[in-house]
Amino acid sequence: MAGNTSNRKKWLWAAVCAALVITAFAIAGNIESKKPVAAEALPETAAALLDRHYQGEAPALVLKKFDDLRTSYEVTFTDGTKLKFDRRGEWTEVESHARSVPAGLVPPQILDYTGRNFPDAAIMEISRERKEVEVKLGNRIELTFDSGNWMLKDLDD
Repeated sequence: MAGNTSNRKKWLWAAVCAALVITAFAIAGNIESKKPVAAEALPETAAALLDRHYQGEAPALVLKKFDDLRTSYEVTFTDGTKLKFDRRGEWTEVESHARSVPAGLVPPQILDYTGRNFPDAAIMEISRERKEVEVKLGNRIELTFDSGNWMLKDLDD
């Protein structure tokens, strides 16, 4: 009987420890933080993109964000143009109300499609996820493309 009680205590202790570990990870996963950093703190890939497409412009604000156990960066210029980068420095989103997205950041298939179908509408926002790229045009039309075959998946006006 004494051995049975000892086994129960061990199992109870193991269950409590597992619950504490799970709780700690859940709390850590929900912690969000962002702090301003110098532009020099950006990953090389992000810094090179800014040098190439925003030459001579200094960011007004660079934030390093930590959310859902992921690091990302957000760069904002004085005209409100905002770029978001993943931890490796690959852009994930570019948005502006003042100027169009640099053509060099837009996949050629999307430039071709928008040039043929919306020749007078500039691309003001672009975002990419795993399997799709979404663009918002100056005429408020939103287009979603499959990033595998570049077919239009959705058109929202």
